[in-house]
Amino acid sequence: MIDKNPIIKMVLAQYPLVNFESQNDIPGWGTTIRTTLTLNGKSYFLKEKAPYLTSEEFITKINLHNLLQLNTGPASILVTTRDKKQYAKFGDRYFELHEWVSGRFINYNCVNEIRILGEYTGILTHKLQILYQQQTDTSKLPNPSARSKWFPDTIDSIKCYFNNLFLLYSTNVELQIILSQLYKIVSEVSSSIDWHNLPQSMIHGDLSSDNAIFNVESGNITFIDFDNIRVSNRIWDIARLAAVIGLLYDNKLNQKQLNNEFAYDKVNTLLAGYTQNITLNPLEKNNLPNIIIINLILAFLSEFDIDDLENTILTPTAVSIEFDKLLAMISSLKKNLYRVLT
Repeated sequence: MIDKNPIIKMVLAQYPLVNFESQNDIPGWGTTIRTTLTLNGKSYFLKEKAPYLTSEEFITKINLHNLLQLNTGPASILVTTRDKKQYAKFGDRYFELHEWVSGRFINYNCVNEIRILGEYTGILTHKLQILYQQQTDTSKLPNPSARSKWFPDTIDSIKCYFNNLFLLYSTNVELQIILSQLYKIVSEVSSSIDWHNLPQSMIHGDLSSDNAIFNVESGNITFIDFDNIRVSNRIWDIARLAAVIGLLYDNKLNQKQLNNEFAYDKVNTLLAGYTQNITLNPLEKNNLPNIIIINLILAFLSEFDIDDLENTILTPTAVSIEFDKLLAMISSLKKNLYRVLT
């Protein structure tokens, strides 16, 4: 039995699985525990509750993840404890144990994988919509406390997100100017979006290639990390993915860098896969390009960790250079909105 960490030992004792053979710790949020484990040649992933989730938010998201799994959604499989719960508790700490998802991240430079990602995102959206419709009291569905700090998806939460960034970079004049320009664009674009009448649904809330695991042999995609599952506009998840794929280029070293121009062909391939399972209504079609523009800006800030001063991977000079590329993409999208969904 693994006793490398006594907390892990006590948590695993709550599950019907015994005598794990190996343990490999991986970085988590702050000091939270995240580790892979093996048993009889099968791998598992133990993950402690993210610190930005309250215990109530964590339990709600676990229950929703389990319902999605029971409804055959393309989600990682939660392991049940001896007392038939989908999570374990040790003191005031909460944990979830998953069967390990075999595969790799999607290659943004492979058209076929982008199409498959779109198709499976459509399946996920469909399953999440059913899950949303099954809820008798939608007021009890999660509204994660971190929504305004890392995962904004409404104009109010986006405003809070930018206010946090203005405070974070209060002494950096250059970045303050860039942030002001970006927020002005968001405000202008947002004013043309019919937010209140867009169809609502449960969404994953943090879709990216990091949370979509592609099994090359089966051709299937499994989605992981539902920490930010919540109610939002149904098309938010696909808009986020479209923005990231249109924005980023993954080179052979898997280092993020901006495309020289917005990748319309890749985005339309993604959307073609998505609409195999989801029929967008006229309002969604009309608003999707502008929601993609907003997500371009949010993805730029988050993918390069500009919203995390300690981990940002761009120097101020590099931010300025990449910012010019971003502005060119936004300008192109504004002039060529018809090229999305065609």
